[in-house]
Amino acid sequence: MAIDISPILEDVNSLSGADKANINDAVFERYRQDASFAQHHEILYGVRANANIPVISAKPNYGFLKVSAGDCSTNSCDLDATSSNKKWNPVDYDCRVTICKQTLDADFRKFWDMNCKDFDNIEDAYVQFLIELAMTNLNASQWRIGYFDDSDDDDAAYAGIDGLFKQMAALAPVGSPNRFVIAENAEATIAEQMDLADDTAYNALKDMYDYASIAQSHILDEPNVHFDITPALAANYLSYLRDNKEVNCCFSATDGITGSRYSRENLNYMGIPLRIRSEWEGVIKWQAAKEEADNYNDPHRIVLTYKENKPVGICDDASFRSFDLWYERKDKELIMDIGTSMDAKIVIGSDFVLAM
Repeated sequence: MAIDISPILEDVNSLSGADKANINDAVFERYRQDASFAQHHEILYGVRANANIPVISAKPNYGFLKVSAGDCSTNSCDLDATSSNKKWNPVDYDCRVTICKQTLDADFRKFWDMNCKDFDNIEDAYVQFLIELAMTNLNASQWRIGYFDDSDDDDAAYAGIDGLFKQMAALAPVGSPNRFVIAENAEATIAEQMDLADDTAYNALKDMYDYASIAQSHILDEPNVHFDITPALAANYLSYLRDNKEVNCCFSATDGITGSRYSRENLNYMGIPLRIRSEWEGVIKWQAAKEEADNYNDPHRIVLTYKENKPVGICDDASFRSFDLWYERKDKELIMDIGTSMDAKIVIGSDFVLAM
């Protein structure tokens, strides 16, 4: 296990310091907690490989009724609907963590309040910390899988489902009317990519909203419609609002004291809420580090759609978040198995607007 507490113990004089430094006194470094992947997506149960997702389009026919002939005959009319079919293809993902407490030195055990020979104990602070860390990483992986995985990935370890971004890119390639380009994504370095023009986010949101209001206005009427947006773009938009609405328009000394209507927690465009997807940023940075890239892969992204158009298909809760922990007496090891089985789909291929 790669949990290194040697800097803590070195600071308090090695072995005797283990009595002075204790897990009960530890202060854990704060970090942004990922939102629950399941809470931000519609979860559909009972999904198995090749299960159908029938999509039926029944648009209104405005020429349906015709003037009566005025005799005993009646006009003949047709009821038409088109359909298409998509299939769920959930993929299994898994990971195993093996813990051999016998390899832990005395200082480490003392720090975690572990008994000397209690190798099969799954209730001590160390194992509980590992369980919590595993579940955090499971949730983080589900964000990566649901949005960023690619069945054609060169790395077989990540060639699972086609995530939502791959699906959206295929449905709306560059040049499509429901896809808008954020110019800074094409820059050669990270510093250049993150140097956003003052109005980049505002213009992207405006273009996306204007397209939807004309070409797909029903999207805006959906009860769960929202923008998902990367953090840098959200900050860019908030800065734009403050400069143009608070300072140049309506800002007063009182506003500065009582609070502003323009803040991260209530960001919206034309009443449509913005959900800041820090999880996307985390995956994008992880990918760049993994590939030792000089820049990020499209670090600025916005999606306008509704919750029901990007469901996640699972068999059941046990397969969606699988976890098992046991002590293997033969090897004197604690074994932790973590996994998921899932798929994600853009259901109506025209019911989203993408900027990246």
